[in-house]
Amino acid sequence: MQERRPPHPRNDLNELSGEEWLYFTKSVWSTAYPSELGHARRKAHGANKPPRLMARLIEFFTKSGELVLDPFAGVGGTLLGMMVLMAIFAPYLGTVDPQALSPIRRLRWPSAQYWFGTDMLGRDIYSRTVYGARVSLTVGISVALLASGFG
Repeated sequence: MQERRPPHPRNDLNELSGEEWLYFTKSVWSTAYPSELGHARRKAHGANKPPRLMARLIEFFTKSGELVLDPFAGVGGTLLGMMVLMAIFAPYLGTVDPQALSPIRRLRWPSAQYWFGTDMLGRDIYSRTVYGARVSLTVGISVALLASGFG
């Protein structure tokens, strides 16, 4: 096996040598996933992302020992955290009772009083969305717990 050359002293991005950098930047197709190893859906999709290619991209943009974070987990965690906070503080965030009927105010456009407008029965859609987060979280957590309990 060929010994790896040290990176250029001004290379702060990764630990690739100049030759490795040039080889990697030429094309990612040289590390393409062999389609004969994939299942039917993977073969049909033109933009498959094999684990080898992902590992190579991580190697390209990090130094050894650096923490690699998944941006999708960060975005998902942030959205879930916002939904939990919205469910907890629903009584303070809701503008009116989400079940209150007001036929005279039905199908209103969004305004300062009704941020998301009103539905066919005159209920405030924003308040129903805020309080609906409680139901969604309860169902989601219950299903996750039941599924993990039963396997």
